[in-house]
Order: sequence, then structure tokens, then C-alpha cells
Amino acid sequence: LLSVLKYSVLSPEGKSSKEIIIVSEQGEDFQLAYNKILDKIVTSSTGITISPIDAIIKKIEEAGYSVAEVTGRGRTLKLSGKGDAVIKNRKRINTNDAFRMFNDNQVDCLLINQSGSTGASAHAIPTKKVSSENVKQRVMIILQAELNINTEVQKRGRVNRTGQIMKPI
Repeated sequence: LLSVLKYSVLSPEGKSSKEIIIVSEQGEDFQLAYNKILDKIVTSSTGITISPIDAIIKKIEEAGYSVAEVTGRGRTLKLSGKGDAVIKNRKRINTNDAFRMFNDNQVDCLLINQSGSTGASAHAIPTKKVSSENVKQRVMIILQAELNINTEVQKRGRVNRTGQIMKPI
């Protein structure tokens, strides 16, 4: 709601600046309408989370599995069982470290978006820490395809590469 109160001002010299309408400085009708809309926003519930990634991670971890994330996100929502959440800074791990942890069976799940779509490999191969008998089959679940087909193909290529000892599902 605050974003609709923001506007740009262009000076005669061509310099742009951002301004915001101060609700308390507006007339009574404006303030009533603003507060009515704000109340609807605060009390509405769609049943859809604002952060599906955090909801997915929570479900995976509740099922007893560990997750490494390569998404480029700097913040996370810590979801409670009551439907509320707290915004926290997320400790990012290096992309290569996350893929290594997954390949070495140190984490069960590697959650990526386009930030993890190129460079690193997550296909089923033995590593220094994982013998070929302990390599797990890769399963890729795509929740939202990338709009750019090249990025999508790159992302799918993380688990399906030459040299793998078993094909992914």
C-alpha cells in the first residue's frame, strides 16, 4: 500500500527525486480510505504463502531431510505453525559449497532457482567422500519453469550430465 503513495518529481534541471504522500497530512476522507484498505490487507488471508521456498524447506526439514539452498536470497521467513512468520537474514553459502555438500551426501536436498542453474554439477557420480555404492539417484522436482528456456535447460542439466552412474528421475 505504501508503494502507491510514492511518486517521482522531476526538477526543471531534469533531476529526478522520489517523494511520498504523508497519510497524516491528507484530508479525513483520504485517511479513512487509506486505513480501510490497510485494514483489509492486514486481515486478509489467501492461504497462499508469500514465500513458497520457505514453506517448502520447512516441510522437507519436518520430514527429516536436510536442505542446501542456492537462490541468491538474502532473507528468509521463519514460519511458525500458527501461520505467522518472522523475516530473518539468511546465511548464504557459496554455490560450489552447496553443490559439494549435496554431492557428498551431507545434505539430502539441493533447492535451486536460476542462481544455481549454471556452473556446478549435481549428477549422480562418486566423489572422494561417496563411493559408487552410496551415490543416490537424483530426483529433480520443478515447481516453476524459468521464463527463459535457456536458463531452464541449464537448470535441468545440473542433474543430468555425462559421466553419471544412474539417470535422474
